[in-house]
Amino acid sequence: MLKRLSLILPAAVVLAGCVTDGTRVGPAELTSLYTSQTMAYAARGGELTTEIRGYPFTGQGVGAEQVANTLRSPAWHRQFRFTTQPNQETATSYRLVLRFNPPAGPPTGERICAGEEPGQFGPAGSGLVAQGVLCANDRLAAEARAYGGPVQSPSDPAFQSTMNALLAELMPPNNPMIERNGSCRGRVC
Repeated sequence: MLKRLSLILPAAVVLAGCVTDGTRVGPAELTSLYTSQTMAYAARGGELTTEIRGYPFTGQGVGAEQVANTLRSPAWHRQFRFTTQPNQETATSYRLVLRFNPPAGPPTGERICAGEEPGQFGPAGSGLVAQGVLCANDRLAAEARAYGGPVQSPSDPAFQSTMNALLAELMPPNNPMIERNGSCRGRVC
């Protein structure tokens, strides 16, 4: 497993904050609620509750569940699926809120997790802005934004590239502020 992570982590570092195929990702804000075990707990039933807000595509007719079903969990986590329709075994204390073409401005994750929806969403068209907010109940665990080109559908390579980069930044293998390779166990490293 360590060998696999040593190959995956450099790729994640390359993706974070740089341009690949027109995709840019800002650095994630990770709070102390995000640790190496967060995603194992949040997706312990094999899926992660996901809310889709705004609309990312220039074409019409794509539903929220269809968008969620095309997302892939980062390779360093146990595989799970994203869903807007969680089953009874799915943890609902953690949820991912994806906002497409949200208003510009400072991070709003704390407010989003608390149940607010600040601002109006822009139309799809010239480019994609995707904000990911991982909530632990009504508190922020992680937040990041990604920017990509215009996208037509969930299967569009530009959409997949932008979302993969966003999820990799939003759900890292550990929180470097409080963990070092998962060994700090809640202490500042």
